[in-house]
Amino acid sequence: MVVGDWNAKTGSDNTGWQHVMGQFGVGQRNARGERLLQFVQEKGLCICNTKFPNKLSRKWTWTSPNGQDRNMIDYVITIIL
Repeated sequence: MVVGDWNAKTGSDNTGWQHVMGQFGVGQRNARGERLLQFVQEKGLCICNTKFPNKLSRKWTWTSPNGQDRNMIDYVITIIL
């Protein structure tokens, strides 16, 4: 199990990534999110905190200092069983 602050946004669209991430991500994917998904796929891993539904307020792992922007950038990654 790998847990970390990846500063990556995987987004909510899991098209083409269904085997490594779920449909419960947040927002839009960024370049770091794309690289994280590629890494996870190459290593046969899965981003677990996108696999299960949760309240949106529980998904945020970062809030900007002004409180306006929120993102999901911390992930729990495990081996696919």
